[in-house]
Amino acid sequence: MHIDDALIDEATGGPIVPGRMQLKDSGGNAGQIPPHDMILLEFIAGGLACRAVTGLEKLPSGFCKICVSEPHLHLDKLSLELFSSTPYVSSGAISIKGSRFNGAAVSGRDVVYDVTGYELSVEKALAGLFFRISGKFTQSIRTSASMPREGDGFEIEGIVPWPTATVKGYDTGGKHKFVRQGKLISALNRETPRNPMRRGDLMIYEGLTYPIIVGSLDVARDAEEQTGRAVANFLHIHIDPDQIRFGNVARCELLSNGFCRSMDFGKGYWINLDLIGRPFLEQAFRSQDRLSLSYEGNHLGHIRYDTPYRDEPGDRLGSISQNIVSYHCTAALDRDGLRLELRGRLGGFDPAEFELHRRERNSSLVAWDRFEVEAQLPWALLLVRDFAIAKRRQDFERL
Repeated sequence: MHIDDALIDEATGGPIVPGRMQLKDSGGNAGQIPPHDMILLEFIAGGLACRAVTGLEKLPSGFCKICVSEPHLHLDKLSLELFSSTPYVSSGAISIKGSRFNGAAVSGRDVVYDVTGYELSVEKALAGLFFRISGKFTQSIRTSASMPREGDGFEIEGIVPWPTATVKGYDTGGKHKFVRQGKLISALNRETPRNPMRRGDLMIYEGLTYPIIVGSLDVARDAEEQTGRAVANFLHIHIDPDQIRFGNVARCELLSNGFCRSMDFGKGYWINLDLIGRPFLEQAFRSQDRLSLSYEGNHLGHIRYDTPYRDEPGDRLGSISQNIVSYHCTAALDRDGLRLELRGRLGGFDPAEFELHRRERNSSLVAWDRFEVEAQLPWALLLVRDFAIAKRRQDFERL
């Protein structure tokens, strides 16, 4: 397993995986899928698009340029979250039914058949996530094609290799049972040259699929110097629908398989910022290059960090939190990707929580007053994690 084994389409960011698509189309309305042994999976708004890959060129950037054929299949309601969670269903399979509009067989831009329903199964195997999807066709009101015969439908089989699943951020829990972990090569630093457009320069946590990015997380008290106290040169980052989460990385190590491993040495800091998330950023940067906003009040998020008297992982007094009472965010697209700068104020400890720390650990902790975060998300990361704004990288490649 090596990060370079992941095949990612440069145009869509979709994974290219070993597999095959078969159509049973007695009337021949959809046309024939040419011989192939790879398929492109593209999780888009509303479902999954599957296309047969008939040609592939690996580019110096680490991404791939591909040729795809028609017809292709679009499966409604099949999100990445549903696909990734299927192995944890007791049967390892799900069924999508209840409507005649659960997808379509499409040739070019023309719908040939509707999909009445389909079955999906996903299981973990030695090589990766093995999946099978099968379904039936029905006549579509969106075409003049004749009614399909009984038994007409489709079958898709493939496997998402572990390197691809890790780069894409799919749930790979338990992967260690199948794949040997990489060995330490060297520690990384923020001065290490990295190309924001190159997939091979991404830093992806080997076991947890977290992206690691260059950045800083500072906390300070008003009585101290204005520069604050840096606690990270790298960050974990998660951009969810309704929040952005950062975690400090005290040491980032490059492994022999091209993935990374991180450590915080028991001095972990985690910041959860509410009210800004992925949909907000996608919408904001659809047509502009910069935004600035401020929030003040309740329910803005919190910071949580390890206490110096933490006994062991899982210690209920091993960390303590403070609410965020205000923050200012500046975000911009540039040649290197998406740059985020955040500065905010923190409230004090929750009285009941701190009293527990004081009583049981004789705590004398003093709350932080403010925080600062700077982070850079490279274009390659935006592309492999399916951000629509990744298409805007072409606007900056010419600068």
